[in-house]
Amino acid sequence: MNSSFPRPKDKQMVKDHEGFRENAYLCTAGHLTVGYGFNLDSVVVKALFIGETITRERADKAFEILYNDAIITAKHFVGDVWDSLSDNHKAILADMAYNLGSKLFGFMKLRAAWQAGDLDKVRQEMINSKWFLQVKTRAKTLVEMV
Repeated sequence: MNSSFPRPKDKQMVKDHEGFRENAYLCTAGHLTVGYGFNLDSVVVKALFIGETITRERADKAFEILYNDAIITAKHFVGDVWDSLSDNHKAILADMAYNLGSKLFGFMKLRAAWQAGDLDKVRQEMINSKWFLQVKTRAKTLVEMV
């Protein structure tokens, strides 16, 4: 499949879902967070921002690094089927990986559904998750994109 992923709109979708905050706040999971949903418990985030002010410019640079990590996580999550997925499906998985990090690997039934190409089951597994209840608007948007 010919792919132009990630498209600028895919990255912007994650930024829109996360929102930007220059001051630290507690996310829905109770983690101290800043910028575009940067978890301050993360060693990578600490290394990027230790002793630095969180400006939008610095956050945009960090976002690129973390978004690329999310793509790698998403690829590992679905395995060999990644190359056959549409750009929209890759965007869904990258968004979820950005949001969940390695916790995405706990979605074993969702993983199996993606690997089987069963999009109805993908939607069902997304909707029937704790994640869906925690990130309501984001989750609904991603389910509609399946």
